[in-house]
Formats: sequence, C-alpha cells, structure tokens
Amino acid sequence: MMYNSVFKALYIIVILTAFSTNIVFCQTTLKKVGKYNPGICYGLSLNKHYAYTTTNKSLIILDILNPEKPDKVGELEIGVPIFGLSVKNNHVFLAASNKGLIIVDISNPSVPGIVSEYRSIGTMIRADVVDNYCYIICQETGIEIVDISKPTNPIKLGSFKIAARAISIQEDIAYVSDPVNGLTILNISNPGKIEKLTIVNNTVGAAGICVNNDFLFLGSYDNWVRLYNISEPQSPKFITCYTYPNEVSGLTATDNFLITNFQGITIKDISDVKNPVSVAEYHVRGIKGGVHGIVLRNNYIYFALKGITILKIEKD
Repeated sequence: MMYNSVFKALYIIVILTAFSTNIVFCQTTLKKVGKYNPGICYGLSLNKHYAYTTTNKSLIILDILNPEKPDKVGELEIGVPIFGLSVKNNHVFLAASNKGLIIVDISNPSVPGIVSEYRSIGTMIRADVVDNYCYIICQETGIEIVDISKPTNPIKLGSFKIAARAISIQEDIAYVSDPVNGLTILNISNPGKIEKLTIVNNTVGAAGICVNNDFLFLGSYDNWVRLYNISEPQSPKFITCYTYPNEVSGLTATDNFLITNFQGITIKDISDVKNPVSVAEYHVRGIKGGVHGIVLRNNYIYFALKGITILKIEKD
C-alpha cells in the first residue's frame, strides 16, 4: 500500500485487541470510563467541550461535555490519512498527508467545512499552530512555516530541511526532534530565514517532545526520555534520563507528572525529577506500540489509537 512506509516512519501503526486491564501503583488507578471507536485514530486535540480526532479519511468531532459519554457531533471526509491537527478559535488545521494542510471552519461543529488548502511537496505529518503561524512537518522536506492570520489565505513564509518528527515552539525558538541527527534547536524569529542554532549531543533517535515551563522532555525510539533545562534556550542543560521498555514517541508533562505512551499510558511522579516514582499504568493488550495524541484535562486522560479512549485518574 502507498502509505506503508509513511506509517513506519510515523511510528503509528498499532493494532489492538479488544481487551485492556488496569494496573495500580501508589494507590492510584487509571480507569477506562469512555470510548469512541471509528477505527485507527492519529491526531487528537481538545477545545472547550469538544474533542477533535483524525482517521484514515476523516476529521471527527466529539462532544465531551461528559467525558464518560463522548458523543459524535460532526464529521468531515477528507479521503486520505490525517496524521496531525491543531485547533485555534473556530478553525482546525489538518496535516492531511499528500493533500497538504487543510483548514476547516468548525464554528458549527455539526457542519465542519473546508475554507482553504495549502499544498506542499511530500507527506504532511504534523500541523502545530502557535499564534498566527502554522508549523508544518513534511516527511520528505522538513519544516515549513505558514502565515494563517487569514485562514482563507494561508501563505508560506519559510522552510528548513530536516528529518523532523515533532516540534515545540517557545517564542522565537523551535525545538525539533530529528531521529537522524538528534534534538535540533532553530531560531525562527525571522520565518523567512530560519537559522540552526545547535544540535544537542547524545540525542540521536529523538522522537516525541514536550515542554513544561523551563523543562524539555525528549522521548526517543531508543526507549529513553531525556530531561533538559531550557532556561537558556540556545544551550539546554541535561538533567537526567529515564529508561523505558519501549520507544517513547508521545508524551506530555505537568509540574509534577510525566505521562508517556507505553503499550498504553504510563505516569511517573517527577516532583523530584532525579528520582521519578511510578504512579500508574494503563496497558492495552496486543502488538507492542505506543499510543499518541495524549491529552490531560482535569482528572481525565484522553488518547488516540484504535479510537479515542478516556481514562479517569482515581485515588484509592
């Protein structure tokens, strides 16, 4: 199939069985309370009381006012796999593989409609929106920065050749996971002339990225998460490294907790970052692989894989 190589590169081919279990650590339980299953899902974003997810052909909008009873309210068929998405105000920005960036009006969630498209060379795998810019990752060509101040007329401002898999934007700095060369730091203050600042040592195999305050968490295909202090953005200071049994391609962090993908979900208490404590895990039986699109809101964790699963964090 034409998308097989894309799937491998994106680390997102995961097949699950219908069974799952809860494992308890430190008097905390992750309990499955909600599920919506349209098949394999890739991107996931929450905005207000809606969840937006993408499949092999469509954007799907769920009402999650009651997280334990997600209700489909809208769908827009695109016709190709949509590997990533971001939501801003009344628009959702879709990384729609070989169709490029598709911008959708979601002011009426039950009737989403395309307002514009931006074509690029190659297979688009991510679309991250910050302020009036969309930072696009194409598998073959790298990063492109697009002005989306007028969603009906997206305009390319600049590009940078890199084997990117994920990106985090912090003001005028872009932290990019490049599995070939490692964590790459770019100056994007001038989108038309992106400048490489540095490549961080010992980060080959980089996969997922998340930033919380002055901390950057870098997951890898080689089963580790490295933690850096980025208070000086151009020269991250290595703090510690956590090891995992499998690749870490999806992760999110708060001040006290690190949530990663690992045949489901793993939570570590990182109040003391050099001495993490396992808090809870939720395993999904089946072929090994990581979930993606992890979102933490209040006491619920949402993740995408075979549909959208909603877990509730409960204290015993």
